[in-house]
Amino acid sequence: FLADMNILIQRGARQFKFVDRTFNLSIQSSATILTFFLDRIQLGLFLHFEMVPDRLPDALRNLIKQFPTGSLQFEVGIQTWNPEVAKNVSRRQDYQKIRENFAFLTQQSGVHLHADLIVGLPGENLDSFARGFDAVSELKAHEIQVGILKRLKGTPIVRHDAEWKMVYQNHPPFQILSTRSLTYAEVQEMRRFSKFWDLTANSGRLRDSLALLEETSRLQGVDSRFSIYRRFFQFLSSRHAQMHSIALLSLVESVWIYLIEVLKVDQQTARVTLVKDYAEGPMKRSLPRFLESGSFEHVAAPGVEAASTTTPKRQRNHQATDPQTRSFKA
Repeated sequence: FLADMNILIQRGARQFKFVDRTFNLSIQSSATILTFFLDRIQLGLFLHFEMVPDRLPDALRNLIKQFPTGSLQFEVGIQTWNPEVAKNVSRRQDYQKIRENFAFLTQQSGVHLHADLIVGLPGENLDSFARGFDAVSELKAHEIQVGILKRLKGTPIVRHDAEWKMVYQNHPPFQILSTRSLTYAEVQEMRRFSKFWDLTANSGRLRDSLALLEETSRLQGVDSRFSIYRRFFQFLSSRHAQMHSIALLSLVESVWIYLIEVLKVDQQTARVTLVKDYAEGPMKRSLPRFLESGSFEHVAAPGVEAASTTTPKRQRNHQATDPQTRSFKA
């Protein structure tokens, strides 16, 4: 296998995505693969692995710490923070271990982190999912992927159909429509939540503006991060009937309106924050009319020591706004 990987590298391949969702179950195999790529990391490689969340022994940690920022991405399949729901889908998760592993990855490595949550699992209602979203937010992953449950042919999820009244689309991608715990309307709302979350928070393009939105919402008494974004996305839904192909300028305008008209943020504070997100950095976009008032000092985009020139743009967005961005060496 590694000989084949070496051939691909010699032919110019620089991005590798491993789709085995249990990559780190066999520590010997995963350590061997990581070592192989670490020995060639100076070529500017970008590597994606999908991981079991509560299994990260020292043998892997010591290797992970040696990879430069921007070269590793881990997709960590948590799926649910509710132990009863996890039991329903035969997942055994040590939640304290998950917290410890995320603390290591965010504080002692340069890994770009995705945490996965799934809407529609048997036994999960909206309140339970909201508590899970808030708990996973505390892990400080760069992105939280909010997925909607799909019934893949031949998978054991079908054993829950009767007890939990699982209703799916009768055509691909066979997405969940409702369950005993989650109404059709709630599933549709969470579909919109997933789309807008990906467009705003996961994209890394509006980090300062969303931080201002969160801070202001908490000062106004909304403590749950899920509730903060649920309200915001309900507002976005009222302005953007189509969730696809929303131009960045249109999205920024909606954020501006929400900040000053709904949250009553000081206009100059909102303007300076949005200008930093929208017009600074490598794109150097021209300011839209609604952001032109006032004077702004140029704030240079923070320098990023990029170990990999092949790091995808989305991940670079998070690096450029992460004050902890740094390079890790052996």
